[in-house]
Amino acid sequence: MASEPRVRFVCVALAMTAWVAPVHAQDTGALRAEAEAEYARGTRLFEAGRYEEALATFRSSISKFASPNARLAIARALVELGRLPDAIVEYELTIAEADRLEPAQRVYARTRAAAEAELRAGLARVARVRLRFDPPPGARLSVNGRDVALGSLDRPTMVTPGSILIDVSAPGHAPRQIRTSAGAGQEVVLEIVLTAIPERTAVRSESERPAGTWRPLVRTLGWVGVAAAAAGLAGAGVFYLLAAAQHDTFVSECLDAVCPAARRDDLATTGRTLELGTNVSLVSALALGAAGVTLLVVSLGGSEAAEARVRPALGALSLELALR
Repeated sequence: MASEPRVRFVCVALAMTAWVAPVHAQDTGALRAEAEAEYARGTRLFEAGRYEEALATFRSSISKFASPNARLAIARALVELGRLPDAIVEYELTIAEADRLEPAQRVYARTRAAAEAELRAGLARVARVRLRFDPPPGARLSVNGRDVALGSLDRPTMVTPGSILIDVSAPGHAPRQIRTSAGAGQEVVLEIVLTAIPERTAVRSESERPAGTWRPLVRTLGWVGVAAAAAGLAGAGVFYLLAAAQHDTFVSECLDAVCPAARRDDLATTGRTLELGTNVSLVSALALGAAGVTLLVVSLGGSEAAEARVRPALGALSLELALR
């Protein structure tokens, strides 16, 4: 930055009392002395071009003992650091504090006049963004990466001229990002509206889906199981009748009479095969029937308690039959 602001700072600082601060009941001499010392040190740092250190020192000073003079020094340090939008805020605070203290501290008239003149010059070099936004609860708003207090939306936000990025978010609403631009001394006005997100947009789980989406399929599988069980029982009955007939033949031909060994073995093997077919068909039929009944219970909307009672009973029945 040019040396003009620094020279102006020194001239105004010499023209004013080195340190004037408001007097109130809670002030202490020790804090005021510390604040005055830091203000003087910040002034020396500013004159030496060490603006970051000067800014930190002025902020420390004003945290101990408030003074429009220190506030004005903060604004000027921000200008030198190229943070003009922040400096505008400090200039405005300087004027407000000087107005509040002016009746008791006449010396602040010069501070106010200096801040007002520098504020006018600064406003011509920044862009302004005025946001019209009715924020929902929990909303967050930032301009060029810096958070904006939602309570200050009645005033424009100062930004560096050029491109402007606005980010807005709020719980239960789709976030928005707005890009625009403004030149020095210009003001843009933006209307911001957030779109509410429906409460339930995620894919629902199987248990939450309407009955028509999965119950018919389960019901169909249940009836298939029952039909297969019926077919298995019919097959078991056929195998049983054939095995009984084979047994009668074996008894009539080989038990009371002498029959060739080959015939005896053939009848015995066929009988055992038919007996095995009977058992396998019966067990399969009962297992399929148990599965079919369970699926039918589920598809009909039976309570979890009912299903809990049905499944163990069916499982135990199937195990008992299989062991037999």
